[in-house]
Amino acid sequence: MIGEGTPIKIAFSTADNGKDGELFTSLKRLLGQRGHYIKTIATDQNKSFDGEGNDLITYDILRSFYEESLGVDCVLYDRHSPFCFLADLFVHKAMQINLAPDLYPVKPGTQLDFNKVARIFNRLSQRIFPKDSVLKSEKEASRFRKSLGLTFSNNPDNSISSIYGVSEYLLKKPVDYPINSYFTGLWINNDTQKAGNLNPLLLSDKKTVLIVLPKTNPDLSVFKMMIKVCNDLGLYSLVAVEPEVEKEFQPLLGEASMVVHFDPTDLIPIVDAVIYPVDVRLTMECLFHGKPSVSYFTNDRTPDQKFWTDLSFVNNCSLESVSLKKSTEEGWALKLNMLINQGQIGFRCRQIAAQLHKEEGLQRATQLIEMRFCPQFTFTKASVGTRQEAVIAKITANDETHTFSK
Repeated sequence: MIGEGTPIKIAFSTADNGKDGELFTSLKRLLGQRGHYIKTIATDQNKSFDGEGNDLITYDILRSFYEESLGVDCVLYDRHSPFCFLADLFVHKAMQINLAPDLYPVKPGTQLDFNKVARIFNRLSQRIFPKDSVLKSEKEASRFRKSLGLTFSNNPDNSISSIYGVSEYLLKKPVDYPINSYFTGLWINNDTQKAGNLNPLLLSDKKTVLIVLPKTNPDLSVFKMMIKVCNDLGLYSLVAVEPEVEKEFQPLLGEASMVVHFDPTDLIPIVDAVIYPVDVRLTMECLFHGKPSVSYFTNDRTPDQKFWTDLSFVNNCSLESVSLKKSTEEGWALKLNMLINQGQIGFRCRQIAAQLHKEEGLQRATQLIEMRFCPQFTFTKASVGTRQEAVIAKITANDETHTFSK
C-alpha cells in the first residue's frame, strides 16, 4: 500500500473554522481515511480581533497553540495561522499548507503578484507599511517568545517544508521559492457530489446556470436582471444565497429558477456554467470541474483575486471579470450566450479539467505529508511524482519498493 506506515497525530492550524477552514476539508478527510489521527487547534475560540475587525494574535492564543503543538506528531498550518510565530520552534514537526501561493511562502498577510516590479514594491510595502493588526500581533509574539527565553524575527523560516494546492499545469513554481516547497495540484475532492439529485428539473434538457450571490450586501436588482436574462435565453438558474437574504430574494425568482442553500462548491459539478463573486476557491473549483464561468466584483478585486481570475481568463476557461456597476442586461445576455453556446470555451474547460484531475493533488499532498512525518513510509516507483521523489527513485532504481525510517 502506498503510504503505509505508523499512523501519526496531525494538528491542523488553519485560519479559522469558517470559509478558510472548509478549504482544507478534503485533505483532512483523506488523511483521516488513511488512519491518521486528526485534530484542529485553530477555532473561533482561539481568535481575537482588533477594533477594525482584523485578526489579532494575543499572548494567550500563542500559549494555547504552543501547548497544543507539544502533543502531536506534526502541525499543518497555513500562512494566516498564529502558528507562523511558533513554527521555528517545531521545525521537526511543522509543514506549511496553503491553497494558493503569495509572495512569501511563510510570512502572513502578503499579496500575490509575480510581476517583477510589483513584487519589489510588495516586498517593501510589507516591511515598511505593515497592517496595524500585524504590528500588534508581532508585539504579542515577541512577548510570548521572550517568556520562553527566545527572540523574535518576522523573517520566514525556509527550512520548513511547504506544500501548495496549486497546479503546475496552470502556474509554474516561482524560481525564488525554496527548494523544499511543492505545487501538488488542486486539493479538491471529486468523489462526492452532494447536490447530484437536487431537483428533477436538472435532469431535463434545459441548460443550468449557477448564480452565486455575495455573502454581504448583494444588490438584488442586478441579480434579478441576471435571472431574467437566463429565462429569456431558455436557461434554468440555481441561485446560491445566504439564508438571511432569501426572504427578500424569493419574490424576484421566475418559474425556471430556484434558491438553494448548498455550498456553491457542491453545485458547480452539476451545472453548465457559473456566475460568481471573485473568489480564489470558486475559480479553482470551476477549473477543476471544467465549467465555463464569469466572475464579478462590486468595488475592486484584491491582487490575488485578480491574479487567479485573470489566469482562468487567459487559459480561455472563463470570460473577463465584470464590474457590477457597469453591467447591463445586454451585456449579461452576450456573456451567458458565450458561456453556454460557444464550444471553444467548453472544450478548453474540459481539456484543463482533465489535466488537473491527472495531477491527483490530494493524493500527492497526502504522500508528501506522510513521507515527511511517518515513522515508516513505503512507496512504489509508480507513486513517484515530485522532483525529490524522482531523485530517490533513481537511487533505488533496482528495487521495486523502498522503505524509509526516521
